[in-house]
Amino acid sequence: YLIDRIKSSFNLTLKKQTGKPLNGNSISLRANDVKVNGVEKEAYLLNVAAKKGVDIEASDAAGIFYGIQTLLSLME
Repeated sequence: YLIDRIKSSFNLTLKKQTGKPLNGNSISLRANDVKVNGVEKEAYLLNVAAKKGVDIEASDAAGIFYGIQTLLSLME
């Protein structure tokens, strides 16, 4: 979904990789134990750092989706 949205909105082509650690010029999506203000369901953390890339860490699939939506809205 993310690769297609970035391609159609920004004409950028991303490659999908799995199992590699986050490094520069990358977007990482990770499921993990995440709580925001004490809430776990649909929770996510979005970190953007120069030379490290974008990291979306979420408690579940919905959290990853909402993190992607936030990233896309910041890019527009």
